[in-house]
Amino acid sequence: TGLKRLKERWESAPALSTDMEIMMNSSFGYLGPKDTLVAPLDKVSDQLAASFEEIMACITREKLEIQGSPLAMYIEAGETFKFITGIPVSEQLAEDETLVIRNMADGLELRASYYGAYEAMEPTYNEMLELIGHYNMESAGNPWEEYITDPATEANPENCLTYIHWPIQYKD
Repeated sequence: TGLKRLKERWESAPALSTDMEIMMNSSFGYLGPKDTLVAPLDKVSDQLAASFEEIMACITREKLEIQGSPLAMYIEAGETFKFITGIPVSEQLAEDETLVIRNMADGLELRASYYGAYEAMEPTYNEMLELIGHYNMESAGNPWEEYITDPATEANPENCLTYIHWPIQYKD
């Protein structure tokens, strides 16, 4: 009976257009702005670029060691986006007027490997929500994107890899 139910669950899983896996995320610290960034959809890319430039200038000035790829955590999406940017670093930062070290907690997550233009990510987010519901899970925090490929060095968006991380937990 158990194997039959497992087979039914497996065969009824949503069809996915992107590779996804459930995994444990390790905690890490990242350097980012003290304040949440706010931008309309058509200005999000510009705001991300400006923020990453400011963070990189601080990393260079303070001689911090980069420990991962740039990231953005989305707090609110719609006509206006609210988000936090960051770059993982290993060291703590002395006082800075506009930047702080934030911590990403460890925990269970659903991670999608997305290739393509940033503007076309919404279907992947929708598939993630569908999969979370299918396996009796729920969101345990805000999703965040990890930008593996730098679009400044890769002209073709279809070759740009972004990991979409969604903290999850199993429902009781």
